[in-house]
Amino acid sequence: MFIKTFLLLLIAFWLEASQVLKSEYLLLSDDVNLSVLVADAKQDVKLFSLDANRYTKKIPSKELLATLKELGYSSYKAQSRYIYFIKKSPIDTTLIEATIRELYVQKYPTIEIQSIKVLPRAYTTSLPPIYSVVLKEKNYLHRRGTLFIKTSENKKIFFDYDIEAQIDVFITRHEIKRHTELSFANAQPKRITLDKFSSLPVQNLQSNMLQSKYQIKEASVLVARNVESLSIVKQDSIVSVMIDDQNLAISFTAKALQDGKLNDTITVEKHDKKRLKAKVIGTNRVEIK
Repeated sequence: MFIKTFLLLLIAFWLEASQVLKSEYLLLSDDVNLSVLVADAKQDVKLFSLDANRYTKKIPSKELLATLKELGYSSYKAQSRYIYFIKKSPIDTTLIEATIRELYVQKYPTIEIQSIKVLPRAYTTSLPPIYSVVLKEKNYLHRRGTLFIKTSENKKIFFDYDIEAQIDVFITRHEIKRHTELSFANAQPKRITLDKFSSLPVQNLQSNMLQSKYQIKEASVLVARNVESLSIVKQDSIVSVMIDDQNLAISFTAKALQDGKLNDTITVEKHDKKRLKAKVIGTNRVEIK
């Protein structure tokens, strides 16, 4: 454990002491100048250009780092095998970005968006005057996604996007067994960078009555697929039974023969062993109509 921690700290120190190249860079022209990679370059020089009629170029990281070293910038490192250079299309993606923002804000009310980057799949010089933006149903589960715009002639133009944002989630404090009530005692709020999820994260534990649907590992993000409504009636517990028959109100106690969530219909057993169907209306309270 100590060795693993030490190695992680060593890697973090190495990255912080170095200047790390990004995996991709956007270009405003066909030329890749030193200033694209080194913002404070003392003297700008052209490193290379995009190939004719091409709008992207892939350069091996080792080759690029060697070039930088020759120019006196030996502290640069790379975390990816290749560096991509993409010529930015001269189009206004404001409407597309606004649609993406609207979707993510709707799903993550406390989201803090730092940036939204939208790139057409192919180099595009203009957009149609009228179009609609179409996103997949579950795009919001990932920071990166694909969408398309549909023109009035039903033509589709595809785009890739990347949204950099922070969201609020709940992380389990320890391993949680199946059908355990979820609260601040076993889950804690945490602000994390949006990445990818299997389903929508739980974002408001306090106002929901939830329990674990399955066993959940320690330090896991609580998401919709591993939680469910809390069973407010437990099997073998004694419940208060209400019978509302017009002007006649009767109440008695019985034993619940199964768990029940709010508005579930469960079977209860009276003291004389007679079984009845009842609707869960509150904690250890059911109703027969």
